[in-house]
Amino acid sequence: MRGYRVYFGLGSATVVVALCGLFREQAVAYRFGTRDAADVFIAAIQIPALLLNVFSSSLGAGLVPFLVARGMGGPLDGDIETGRIHAIVYAVVAIVFIAGGLAASLYVPFIAPGFSVAKAKLLSDVLLVLCLSGILAGVGAYWVILLQAGNRFSRPALTAALPPALAAAFCLVCDWGTWAPVVGTAAGFALQTVVLYLLVRSAQIGVAPRRGLPAHLSLASQVTSAGAATGLMSGATVIANAWAASLGAGSVATLGFANVAITAVVGFGLKVVGGPLLNDYSQLAAAGDWPRFIEALRRHVSVAWSAGCAVAVAMFFLAEPIVGVLFQRGSFAPEQTAEVAGILFLLAMQLPWHVAGALVTRALSACQANTVLLEAAAINLAVCVALCWFLVDARGLEGVAIAVSGMYCASFVYCVFRLRGIVRKAVGNGRS
Repeated sequence: MRGYRVYFGLGSATVVVALCGLFREQAVAYRFGTRDAADVFIAAIQIPALLLNVFSSSLGAGLVPFLVARGMGGPLDGDIETGRIHAIVYAVVAIVFIAGGLAASLYVPFIAPGFSVAKAKLLSDVLLVLCLSGILAGVGAYWVILLQAGNRFSRPALTAALPPALAAAFCLVCDWGTWAPVVGTAAGFALQTVVLYLLVRSAQIGVAPRRGLPAHLSLASQVTSAGAATGLMSGATVIANAWAASLGAGSVATLGFANVAITAVVGFGLKVVGGPLLNDYSQLAAAGDWPRFIEALRRHVSVAWSAGCAVAVAMFFLAEPIVGVLFQRGSFAPEQTAEVAGILFLLAMQLPWHVAGALVTRALSACQANTVLLEAAAINLAVCVALCWFLVDARGLEGVAIAVSGMYCASFVYCVFRLRGIVRKAVGNGRS
């Protein structure tokens, strides 16, 4: 297993990225409070974030274990073969993000049903700009995967700080309303891609596309399953926000601000250990060293579960001071602090399940069992919809927060159950 230097470097990079993300949320809260401009930007930024999450998670889950199983630890060898894979990835990125931007007016009524006509039109326009600029971010996310597959983690991870940092700067400096953080985000995507290109060039990784189909088509099923699973998981978050949008003005912003602390905790943990542990689990699974695989996973899940419980308890007692320190300034009033703090505690109930479950999903990817992730994501989506359906009428926005936490519990239980069966079967095959 790898040394602590990698984790320290990733941890430092993740802290910087988290602080920049927090800076952006604080800038939006300071400038707009929970008014319409904040609602529009928070609702809009989730779509390119969803697409990037689906893309990077699926390709990483499918590609990294494949590379490790072949004993290569880096990008596929051969300029022609690698170039063909690059070409397919670039084409998919362009098609998905262009479609996401052009079709915005079609899905805006579903993700923001409570928005007025003018507010929905502004959201569609913002989505078009963010999705088109997101093409650069998608290409950059692929280059991050290539770098991480070659055990280069810290500097690629640090580039993710650029879009939120520029969004915050534009929001504070430019008096352009909702468009200020939007233009800043687009500029950040472009700058991040330039920096990542310099990193892949310095690592001597070729990224030029070539014509033709690659021979390694076995990647397709793993990548597709992981992509569909991530899409369903992210889609559940969009559905939760859509339910929040139906509850009236400010609800989306309230849920989004409450989720900032949760995202920071989960993002820090998973970005620090997620990539390196995926490589480690893949090495153990490829070598058939199941005793060490089981021992390592049990130890890591136990630590993650305990840490998640500790943070959740802390948020129960400190929710209001946390929100006050993060957001209570400018247009963000004390009564909004109390409202966001109540939602934050309910969202914090997901932490043990979410963090520990993420390690289990990486173990499943290492076993090249990404179809299980798709099954779990479908269950997740169903649980989120069912809980929202039963709870929102009685509890309002609190019901949405409980539904989000409940779906992560369901995902953890199912993934642990399936992973035990897969490992037992692999151990039995090894003995025979």
